[in-house]
Amino acid sequence: MANTLYLTHSAVPAGAELHLMKLLEHATTCAGVSFAIDGPVVELFRQRGIHVEVFGGPADALSIKRVETGLTSRLRALGGLVRYGWALGGQVRTRDYELIVAWTIKSLLYGTIAAKRARVPLVWCVNDRLSPEYFGRTASFVLSKLATFLPRAFIVNSRATLDTVDTHGKPVLIAPPGLTVTGRQRVRSAVTVVAMVGRIAPWKGQLEFVRAFDAAFAGTDVRAVVVGGPLFGEDDYFDEIRAAAAASTSAQQITFTGHVQNVAEVLLDSDVLVHASIIPEPFGAVVLEGLAAGNAVVATRPGGPAEVITDGRDGLLTPCGDVAALTNALEKLRDDPALVERLSFAATTRARDYDVEAISMSMQAWLETVRTGAARGVTSAV
Repeated sequence: MANTLYLTHSAVPAGAELHLMKLLEHATTCAGVSFAIDGPVVELFRQRGIHVEVFGGPADALSIKRVETGLTSRLRALGGLVRYGWALGGQVRTRDYELIVAWTIKSLLYGTIAAKRARVPLVWCVNDRLSPEYFGRTASFVLSKLATFLPRAFIVNSRATLDTVDTHGKPVLIAPPGLTVTGRQRVRSAVTVVAMVGRIAPWKGQLEFVRAFDAAFAGTDVRAVVVGGPLFGEDDYFDEIRAAAAASTSAQQITFTGHVQNVAEVLLDSDVLVHASIIPEPFGAVVLEGLAAGNAVVATRPGGPAEVITDGRDGLLTPCGDVAALTNALEKLRDDPALVERLSFAATTRARDYDVEAISMSMQAWLETVRTGAARGVTSAV
């Protein structure tokens, strides 16, 4: 098996980085991670025995960390990424790495330069749907064109993401975020705590959740827990959500926790997990975590969660952005303890299909076929 270097420009504990950490925690081949900047997630990787380094190189740090505006600034940023990639490629040539995996979009740009200089194949992991809803029309068009010629192969987190990537027939591995089902779950038979977990962002639907919870549970003993905080300048939206909650009839029933280190503990104390994205979610790892904890899960479709949940069997699905439908789903759970119990029981069984160790092993074996040129078509790690 080849030594593989994973690249990411971000060092915040966001979904893509945590996904990578879980996969590499179970890697049996030689792997390293190169961060372009330092940050809290770097230490998390190290604590799990994953080889990491922060390679600053000669690049202008601002061109990596900041979204540039204006033609001059963008050209400067692009030049910084090229210089950074060239320097990184020089480092890769002195090591034993035989494959580079770009885990983020920016790392694809400088990773391409690094891979060319080091003369090793490049794989791009696409964690977001390359659609105008996420990136705007211009950026999504540019990204689709970059996918035409930069990577040798792709890793995607779901078929919903793959649907937005023009792979031009290159090999693809569908490798969703996995998890370890620990057995720490219980079958619920009533609704006392409803949780929503995720980064605070308008497309994640926290505002829609607050409105639906208020409509379904105001005046009851049921509590709502909103877990997460804004990561990328969404503080105004966070203020809007909290203001809406404070003005609602159920104000005293809603708690905002901010960032929580151990989400699993929150889910073990909850009965229902709500995923309320208002546009199609690339995957939605928290849906799996809710299932593994034995929560009755309500999630939105279309998108990644609809590939995990079968409506009415191991969770409930509602249309993206539909507050009335979300309210109706919560009311069903409120009024039907037998439904809560049935979904809770089925949830843990479904979660076992996404064992992270098995997904990690599949990904490592597939990457070896990419290195040797044997990879073909679309392969699923689940």
